[in-house]
Amino acid sequence: MCYHPAVPATFTQRFQVRFDECAPGGTARASVLLRCVVETAFGHSAQEGFPLSWYEDRGLFWLVRRARIELLRPLPYGLPFDITTEVAGFRRIWARRENSVRDPAGQTLAEVTVDWIFTDRAGNPARIVPEMEAAFLGASSTMAAARLDLGEPPAALPPQAYVVPAHQIDPRGHMNSAAYLDVFEDALADAGADPQQRPCIYELEYLRAARPGEVLRRFVWRDPAWAMVITGADGLPVVRARRREGGTPPVGT
Repeated sequence: MCYHPAVPATFTQRFQVRFDECAPGGTARASVLLRCVVETAFGHSAQEGFPLSWYEDRGLFWLVRRARIELLRPLPYGLPFDITTEVAGFRRIWARRENSVRDPAGQTLAEVTVDWIFTDRAGNPARIVPEMEAAFLGASSTMAAARLDLGEPPAALPPQAYVVPAHQIDPRGHMNSAAYLDVFEDALADAGADPQQRPCIYELEYLRAARPGEVLRRFVWRDPAWAMVITGADGLPVVRARRREGGTPPVGT
């Protein structure tokens, strides 16, 4: 039986920064946090009566459509941290989750907003089922999906080829959403920037899935924020991303 709260319920899961998740200098990469946010959403879904087996039996899945990751402080090796997630609202085929990341003392480390698309087995958009609407109260007729408009890459900017490796493929058979953050941060390091600088904000928009062995083209430039567009061989965008520096960490919680 699913638990149907009178107000949107929250779910909290604890993680700890592992050694192999850290960049040089000993702090967690941005992709680590996004992976943990996704895992927390899975945990919340299971708690409300929708474990992975429920999705697999019905051929229905949630895919990340857009993410906004505000990193306020570094997460050093060994740090325990809690992610609290809740469904902020949903409309027909998509839902928004708000996620707060805090250390054991209650200090805010990051705030993450993720828009999810509900899909069928073939990856086509699907209507959110009534039992899920009942479990996660929060339908909204006014909430709109945000878009990330970066413009076109500079005309003289040469693309870099990127072959999707097998180890970045998730159980759905396409490149994991967090792996694009690693691609972006590799490009920033190549350009002489420091991907571990905090505070900063990452924004990503996922437009289609990439498959193992697919050859993608990566464009990265700065104007004035760092921007990345990854396209397929057909020139159509796969992912858009932006990194903006700065921000003031909140005091306490």
